[in-house]
Amino acid sequence: IGSMLLLEEQHRVLEKTLQDVLNDPKPIPVLVTFADFDGVTYLIQSEDSKPKQLRISMQMSYFKTVMANGGSERLTELFGSLVAPKAESGYDLTLSVDGDNLPMEKDAFIHRVSRLKTHVVSSPLWKARADVLAKKGGNSQPTAIIKLRTNDYMYVKSLTDRVVVIFALHFQEVDDIALGRVFCQEFADCRRDGAMSRAPPASYSPDAPLELDGLELPKDVNTGYMSFALSEYHLAEDRAHNSIATIITFRDYLHYHLKCAKAYMHLRMRSRFRSMQQVLSRAIPEGSEKSSASKVGKTSTFGKRR
Repeated sequence: IGSMLLLEEQHRVLEKTLQDVLNDPKPIPVLVTFADFDGVTYLIQSEDSKPKQLRISMQMSYFKTVMANGGSERLTELFGSLVAPKAESGYDLTLSVDGDNLPMEKDAFIHRVSRLKTHVVSSPLWKARADVLAKKGGNSQPTAIIKLRTNDYMYVKSLTDRVVVIFALHFQEVDDIALGRVFCQEFADCRRDGAMSRAPPASYSPDAPLELDGLELPKDVNTGYMSFALSEYHLAEDRAHNSIATIITFRDYLHYHLKCAKAYMHLRMRSRFRSMQQVLSRAIPEGSEKSSASKVGKTSTFGKRR
């Protein structure tokens, strides 16, 4: 688990587009649309006459839920007046950026804006963290329920001394169910390694954990529940960002590595099949060779393959 690739916080296309426009003294107008995990889409555009006047828009299906659970305060804290009063048509959020009058140093600005999705999705966890540190936790029900996909959910619950994050994970294919359970169980077992003893406690179960009692949950045999508990140690000032930014990408991280694992197994099977073909092609028993004349008068040799 420790050596598996972690997904980046920033979106590479968003980061590269901002770098190209803001670092070019005479940039060309841009109109770029692109996508991210969880069905999130982006739009970056500028006018022909003002190529450094950018409008960066983002659309996500669970935007309103996030805004109601700390998102509005988080956006105001990070982007302030850059948040446009009215989002671009078809999008949920738009940032109006004047490339000649940035609110902070250029590289820091690119670093912050390229992580726009991370900042938005993590808002409920930052709110729950504030409740825990202020000793306002202890809620009987999750403080936020975010529908990431049709059957995939993220539940955030603040307790008196920790924040519990639970993912309801739906696996569409039979092999995904088997592989997903193996992956998730590894997270539950990894703390046995001394080097990872300070990692957040994790558990996986096909049944809903007690923290979700009383909620209407997905009724599907292909759904499992992965739980993480972020203690005050993980929520400390110097660790909070890394802990929260890593946790919120768990579903995407899991499905990414499931696809990588399946692709690797298919690759190995094809390689093994070609190797077996070569062996069978050379499997001609001694003494079973016979010669026959070909149509052009040449001699060909045939043998019985096993």
